[in-house]
Amino acid sequence: MVRVFDPWTQIDSPAALEELFRASGIENSNITPEANLQALATPDVRARLAALGGRAAVLGGELLDFFGARYLQHQGFAAPPVHDLCPMVHLVAPEVFTTVEAPVAVEVAGALTLGRTVVDLRDSPPGARHVVGVSMDAERFWDVVLEAVARLP
Repeated sequence: MVRVFDPWTQIDSPAALEELFRASGIENSNITPEANLQALATPDVRARLAALGGRAAVLGGELLDFFGARYLQHQGFAAPPVHDLCPMVHLVAPEVFTTVEAPVAVEVAGALTLGRTVVDLRDSPPGARHVVGVSMDAERFWDVVLEAVARLP
């Protein structure tokens, strides 16, 4: 399982997610917000996308325009991050990400942090089941994405 650190959009029970992480034995990969925020749709990236032509590239550009305006308005980001692409790129090109093995837990009791994913990036114990993406090669990330879009109509 590969996912972005936002359990509320993926599962509505923090306790169930914690059980999945703690007891299931399922190995999973997670991409941290710090890594996600390196996947920015900069003007250069958007120009490369537009240059591809094709319906998929046009639609992608329109979506980036829409979300980019919202990110700028609400969070002050000049270039929108593309969180949802990160797990997909990690699946097809894991070398794009710098990863570490680390324990992952879900906050199930916090009044202000209920449902938040917590990663312990200190010295990881041997045999940690979770692979955590902590950074990425943004140029290579966009190469992978744009190569895929170029294959679409």
